[in-house]
Amino acid sequence: MGLLRTLGKLMHDVDKAGLRAIALLELIKGLLVLIIAVGLLQFRHYDLTQTALMIIHRLRLDPASKAAAYLVHGALRFKSTDLRLWAALAFAYSGVRFAEAVGLWLDRTWGSVIGAWSGALYLPFEAVELYRHPDWMRLLLILTNLAIVLFLVHHLRHRHRCRAARAIQGG
Repeated sequence: MGLLRTLGKLMHDVDKAGLRAIALLELIKGLLVLIIAVGLLQFRHYDLTQTALMIIHRLRLDPASKAAAYLVHGALRFKSTDLRLWAALAFAYSGVRFAEAVGLWLDRTWGSVIGAWSGALYLPFEAVELYRHPDWMRLLLILTNLAIVLFLVHHLRHRHRCRAARAIQGG
């Protein structure tokens, strides 16, 4: 019986470490998107085309390059109302990431559910992108996301089985 307890404790520790690693990843994603949201709000009073041209000049990009054309084209398409909408969406996204991170860190069921669902939502889009533009980074991204989703689903199922076993023993 001592070996089983030791293995059970080891599995619990591995599970907790996995949840905490995913929580840190989600926290970092939330912070990055929060920074982007604040940055978007900072640009709402600027002439975005002028700002794009300044960035091209400061980075010493060739004005005839694809990157410069992409930057100017993107600046021409955006309006300040678009920036506020994108900033609001970014704030909401970072809020979900923060909630997930807290839930995972504290080992709450709802944190694992948010993580499994939000990760699973990306899988079809990542698969299409991998099919259209196969490369190692996209493959690594989809495999990492799939591993996280499978880990969280396994964690949820294990938690459910443990609760069911305790309910049977107790009653």
